[in-house]
Amino acid sequence: LVDGADPSTVPAEEVMRTLGGGVAAACFATDVVTLPRLLCRSACEALAAAVDAEHDCIRDTVDGAPDCQLNLTCEELSALIGAAHVEAIAAVARALDLRGGGGRQRELAMVEAFVRKYTPATRPWHPFHQD
Repeated sequence: LVDGADPSTVPAEEVMRTLGGGVAAACFATDVVTLPRLLCRSACEALAAAVDAEHDCIRDTVDGAPDCQLNLTCEELSALIGAAHVEAIAAVARALDLRGGGGRQRELAMVEAFVRKYTPATRPWHPFHQD
């Protein structure tokens, strides 16, 4: 996508510049955040192992590409990565809500989570869209 580079080495901002605007660029300022090390290595490894062991691999409804995804309840997510990491994820969601015009600190209920596997060989990225 960006000069043939491994996607894990390309900053999100560079991807947005490469895409050249459109919906992705318009939403980038309020809807995308990059936080290296939000989760520790062991939490990331636990999520990767869980998606490798239990994922559903179906065709994605957005682009038809293989979608290796594991849906988790909040309890399952907490069991995998710990309550502190789940709270860190929730804190980022609250910060994005404020940045996007939420206007005040409010509780955002986490109903479920999903983990997707992206690799340079299988699915290096997902077309930008909002759910």
